[in-house]
Amino acid sequence: MKHGIARRSERQQVRDAKLRIAASSPAALAFILVLAAFNPAFAPQAVGGSGPQKAPAAVQRQTAHPPPPSRPANLGSGNIGAPGASPAPPAQTPSPPPPSPFAPIPAELGPPMSLPPATRERMHSCGVEWQKMKQTGAAGDKTWRDFATVCLTR
Repeated sequence: MKHGIARRSERQQVRDAKLRIAASSPAALAFILVLAAFNPAFAPQAVGGSGPQKAPAAVQRQTAHPPPPSRPANLGSGNIGAPGASPAPPAQTPSPPPPSPFAPIPAELGPPMSLPPATRERMHSCGVEWQKMKQTGAAGDKTWRDFATVCLTR
């Protein structure tokens, strides 16, 4: 201490300066207040303060976690029920899975249609040709799949 003025560390000064800058907007001020309410370590300290202060005992008790519940005494014995109770009956055989909510595909439809194998360049040129046909109206009632099947086999 020099001349009765408490010197604060550079770190504390920087933190307080950031808080003063951030406090210029209402949203930042609300955030700082909420942060300080839940964690006293983030609360800004008075300028002439004596350094970091410990949180009150009530706040420390709120942040402490309660101990886990005690385990049952007969947990490892395989009999978790009341003392003297018979063990659980053996598990039944699993029931068959419920039927699928999707309707089965009829066999006469066969596998899904696929386009003939083609190179990437050929697929691109057929796509460009299809777009031009659609723009000029030459496609008529054809679909892409019908057109591509013919175009890719050329």
